[in-house]
Amino acid sequence: MLNSVYKLWKTKLSIMLIFNLTRIILFIVLFSFIFERVFPFLDNMSYSKLVILVYLAMLSLQQNFYIAFFSRVNKIVVLLLILFLLTNIFNGGLLISQDIKSLDFSFLFNILFLWVLLTHEKLDPGILNSSLFFYVIGYLILVLFYFFGYYDILSNGRVYIGGSLPNNLALNGVYAVSFLLLFLERVKKKSFLLMLSIFFAVILFTMLIASTGSRSGFLSLLMVFLIYLIFARRNMKLIMLSISIIIILVFYENFSVIVERFSSFLSSGEIGGRRHIIDFSLNLISSNFIFGVGREQFDLLSNSVFGYSPSPHNVLLEVFLYGGVFAFLCLVSIIFKLIQISYKSYKLSNSYSYVILIPPLMFQALSGQIFNSKVVFLVLAVIISSKMVNLKK
Repeated sequence: MLNSVYKLWKTKLSIMLIFNLTRIILFIVLFSFIFERVFPFLDNMSYSKLVILVYLAMLSLQQNFYIAFFSRVNKIVVLLLILFLLTNIFNGGLLISQDIKSLDFSFLFNILFLWVLLTHEKLDPGILNSSLFFYVIGYLILVLFYFFGYYDILSNGRVYIGGSLPNNLALNGVYAVSFLLLFLERVKKKSFLLMLSIFFAVILFTMLIASTGSRSGFLSLLMVFLIYLIFARRNMKLIMLSISIIIILVFYENFSVIVERFSSFLSSGEIGGRRHIIDFSLNLISSNFIFGVGREQFDLLSNSVFGYSPSPHNVLLEVFLYGGVFAFLCLVSIIFKLIQISYKSYKLSNSYSYVILIPPLMFQALSGQIFNSKVVFLVLAVIISSKMVNLKK
């Protein structure tokens, strides 16, 4: 009898240990996202990917993991897998070269990461929202690096840190601000000290975002603030407006680069030297409308024109180029479903917090790449899981 009780106790203890270790490793994963490009320690594999593999191994030891993983797979995960196949294999490039080359394994890895995060949310409801705090802490440390002078400046005055270029640095900051506001909205009893700490952190984040000179980052930040002001309570609106005035008056110098870049765009239509790439991409799309040209064929054609293979810097263009109209429609379906989930979450809980995650996601999609960004797939997981969290509430 005592022996069976001991075995049962030992089993429960090991289950709880695995459960808590999995949580801790997820917190480390999100913390590492901020520093992945700033300090790229490993040449062939980023350390965040390495931690994710450890996280996956630990999560797979939990009870019912495989049942949760394969049961009721989210529709967005399925659509992303279809999008991967259309842009990497079943496209016009395969029809031309009759060969499959250079698959986008980062995209596939991130889809798997999203799938795993949603599985973890099934096994441990609310874990994704809890883990976002560690992402914010990571970015706060990066901001401190900036204030202590650990940063570099491009020839046009834009700030970057290590391998984290201005746009990446700015959009990561917008996600951090969004997560902070999400956390603030979830707290029922808001003490003065908590409010002061959060808004002080928002000021610091905003200063670094402005210093990067990222127009997409700054516009998405303004959209986040606008959504917050629309849905927040009256006293919160007054506090937010006061802080905005303080930021503009005290830290005006930080906005000089972003103001100059916006002025350049308004006067000459300058979009970072990407116009010729966009024109080239649109011409390719018009002549390969149905199936696209595939990644390999785009590299060959762009090399013959530019001498190198530039990024389209727009996910809508990129998907249309690689996979044609079917891949484009698949991407549009994913975007529509994300907006639909955010709206349903708002209707279920009267919460604005998941809606504010949409602007930085859309601006990053329109101005850069998202399929190789783990942070983007983290945000997708948070938005998708919001429906489950609100239904449970």
